[in-house]
Amino acid sequence: MKRLLLIAVLLTGLILPSFAQQDGDDDRPADDIKLQRGMKMFIRQRLQLTDDEAKKFEPLLEKYLTELRDAHVKNTDPLVRQQKKAEVRLRYRDEFKPIIGEKRANRVFVEEQSFRQQIRNYLRERRERGGGRSGSLRPLKR
Repeated sequence: MKRLLLIAVLLTGLILPSFAQQDGDDDRPADDIKLQRGMKMFIRQRLQLTDDEAKKFEPLLEKYLTELRDAHVKNTDPLVRQQKKAEVRLRYRDEFKPIIGEKRANRVFVEEQSFRQQIRNYLRERRERGGGRSGSLRPLKR
């Protein structure tokens, strides 16, 4: 059941956005954008957010993910990188609390790690099967 859920989230998050027009103002690779959309959908579903909560939470989550990525990219020292990412998480946890409550604000980070682990497992399995480029997030052909 979990595998089916993952596949559904990945397919929806990775395939459907490819039909949308790109704004052209985002200089990130398309795979990064697709992963971020997939993560937002995954977290929304796992936290069981209402439509009202999601409307307030998702823009904040997008800012959080962008700042987290920037902290990772801009800091080459592993300890400094880890500290900067922890600072971002602490700051955003406080911003998430009024929208989704303390318990779910803490779960955001658990679900984020769960999503990242599932993506790593998916890519490893795909690589072991010999399915395309290493690290590629292109949908599997039937």
